[in-house]
Parts: sequence; structure tokens; C-alpha cells
Amino acid sequence: MDVQHERCAALDIGKKDLKACVRTPSPSGRRSRRQGCTNTMLI
Repeated sequence: MDVQHERCAALDIGKKDLKACVRTPSPSGRRSRRQGCTNTMLI
């Protein structure tokens, strides 16, 4: 199987929070994943 995209990212935007995930190649040749979440509601 050929690699079509070396890096990818996704956003999930909801009413209460925002989630992000980024997948990149690591130096060892495996995949590295980084995730984050933040609130979207300001009170």
C-alpha cells in the first residue's frame, strides 16, 4: 500500500469544547499522535 498523506489532522467543534488531533511520522518510523481539548464556552 502506498502512503497518500504523511500527516493528517482533525477538528471536532462542539457547543462546549473543541478537540484537535494531529498525526505525524516520528523519528523511529512509527506514527506520533498529539491531542488537545479546550472549552469554547466563556462565562
